[in-house]
Amino acid sequence: MSEKIDAIQKWIAPEDQTQLKSFLGLTGFYRRFVKGFARLAQALTSMLGKGQKWRWGTAQELAFQALKDALLHAPILKWYDPHRPIKLATDVSEWRQRFNMKIVCVKGGSNL
Repeated sequence: MSEKIDAIQKWIAPEDQTQLKSFLGLTGFYRRFVKGFARLAQALTSMLGKGQKWRWGTAQELAFQALKDALLHAPILKWYDPHRPIKLATDVSEWRQRFNMKIVCVKGGSNL
């Protein structure tokens, strides 16, 4: 995961639709962990419509930086700390297996 975090930190503003699609592809992978992802990305996704002219303005730059910031500070993207307690729940049935690991936060919350 550190490679993806590094990639997000170092990502420069896209210069065309291909670069923008690449950025949104990477960030979209984590969209379920970012509250309001669609709202944050709206100024960027609106530039991908058919026949859209490339106009990178203030709204796009703000959206780009907001998405980067949201991903870099999303609780799911924290490094595992072996010194903190974890809770592991498992569920097994005839059709599937699943597990859920939570790293307990100092203030009582958790990172999934």
